[in-house]
Amino acid sequence: MEKLKINLYGYVQNNLGDDLFFEYVVNRYPSYTFKLFAPPIYLDTFSNTENIKLIYPSLSKRVLNKFYKSIFKKNLNLFTSNVDVSLLVGGSLFIENMDWEIGHKEFTNKFLASNQNYLLGANFGPYSSQEFYNSYQRVFTNFEDICFREEYSKQLFKHLKNVRVAPDMLFGYKNNDFIIKEEKKVFISVIKPSIRKDLIEIDTKYFKGITKLVEKYTLQGYEISLVSFCQAEGDEQAIDEIYSLLRDKKSVRKIYYKGINREEIISELSSSEIIVATRFHAMILGWVFNKKVLPLIYSDKTLNVIKDVGFSGKYIDIRKDDDYSINQKEIGFLEDVTSIAIESERHFEVLDTVLK
Repeated sequence: MEKLKINLYGYVQNNLGDDLFFEYVVNRYPSYTFKLFAPPIYLDTFSNTENIKLIYPSLSKRVLNKFYKSIFKKNLNLFTSNVDVSLLVGGSLFIENMDWEIGHKEFTNKFLASNQNYLLGANFGPYSSQEFYNSYQRVFTNFEDICFREEYSKQLFKHLKNVRVAPDMLFGYKNNDFIIKEEKKVFISVIKPSIRKDLIEIDTKYFKGITKLVEKYTLQGYEISLVSFCQAEGDEQAIDEIYSLLRDKKSVRKIYYKGINREEIISELSSSEIIVATRFHAMILGWVFNKKVLPLIYSDKTLNVIKDVGFSGKYIDIRKDDDYSINQKEIGFLEDVTSIAIESERHFEVLDTVLK
């Protein structure tokens, strides 16, 4: 029997969460080959993953990485022809911005080309116009299965019979490969708020807030890791800004995700006592490894998931909170992570019938 031809889509900017999505999915189906259209930097990212075949035009890395978006449009037809399954995995894939119609056109072209379309792990929004919502709703009817990661997104499309919900895919991340020897460390994932149009004014407040947290934990004898999940979104710039504000840097190290060091970052997280999580998947992975987690919320997606899973610990909403002071006893664990991990497997219950 001839193997299915599978195209894999998602956010290909070496964001740790999205790269873990790709890795998690292809490892679940090791007997299938997934074609991933991505910049050549991904040759290194998945150099040890045998069932990902990278598709990219034969241009230099420098040129391709710089002009990836425009090149993608020109080569899309080559990639989407003669496809059996198109699988889109990712988180915040549907955000309304000024040029959303261009992105929607590309999205439509991709998912009308294959026989079967699947969307796993996403949330919908933020969006403001009915036109944006209606445009994607029409395309969603062409999907065999859509499994969102939060109840809010599911409710937006509850009238579509192919729409479901399950907890974030990475709740099912297998942590047995990591020997969890907890040390007196704080793992802090940061973002650069101003790359997001609704957070353009809060860089200074956020950087000062993180600086105060670092200084507080340093005085208590903790080692601190400032961790970037995505260079392309300014995380490294944010770390450098925060680092420059610190008076005592001796106990602070900087860790940057470079596409090839996923294990290093997860090992650092798993060995830390406290996770200060601005990045969504720092929060999820902190819960998976049964850590005390302080979420720093910059988007409703985080707040929605906190409510969905019943997390009762303290969080800070950086969009409106000015005070980052926190009582140690308020930083909480997520109870019953095991049952949530089992529920997260529901993302694959339809795709499993095709690929297993």
